[in-house]
Amino acid sequence: MVDYSCLDGSKNPLNLFRTWLYKKKFYKEHPEYFRPDGLLIFCRCTG
Repeated sequence: MVDYSCLDGSKNPLNLFRTWLYKKKFYKEHPEYFRPDGLLIFCRCTG
């Protein structure tokens, strides 16, 4: 019997596809949403 418990949660490769579909749908419905990307969030004077 094959044990599929290793594919639970974030290890499931289908989650990549589901996440991509979710983001595509979300950004299409909310074009005004600012997409934070990496260090762009922290680019400011830190004094």
